[in-house]
Amino acid sequence: MDKVIGFAPDADPTTPGALLACENIIPADVGVVGAPTGITPASTPALAAACVGAAVAVKLDDSRRVFAGTTTKLYELSGGAWTDVSAGSYTGGSDTRWSFCQFGDASIAANLSDTIQRSASGAFAAIATAPKAKIVFTVGGFVMALNTVDGTYGTSPDRWWCSALYNETG
Repeated sequence: MDKVIGFAPDADPTTPGALLACENIIPADVGVVGAPTGITPASTPALAAACVGAAVAVKLDDSRRVFAGTTTKLYELSGGAWTDVSAGSYTGGSDTRWSFCQFGDASIAANLSDTIQRSASGAFAAIATAPKAKIVFTVGGFVMALNTVDGTYGTSPDRWWCSALYNETG
């Protein structure tokens, strides 16, 4: 029996122990573990339109915010109901997907069609100096944005932006 060396999608397919494709696993201190199964509580109503991205954001006080996005709106699950927390109406198309990340107490959302959004509580608002981005994530003291669209360079699938250190709005 070969020892499992882990997820290595770029490895030669004949490499013993390499996992070339994986589903429902996440990295852990001990290697990988099974991802939790998503469930929808019976009392949760349906969104007004198809969900194209969702996240559970954990704030610094360990409280959680549950978000879901449609092509035109962002919603937060609160008290068993979806509340519209959009900054107006978004311009997403049929292939739009929302990406979410948490930076301290600020929840960040991006969809490539609209300027990156931020909410510390209540409704989201556009980050005025941010580009549009397909993917957002946090690393160290920064918010990173990948596959961006801005006024200077246009659509740049290979371009990335990052926030100022410990300042997601800069």
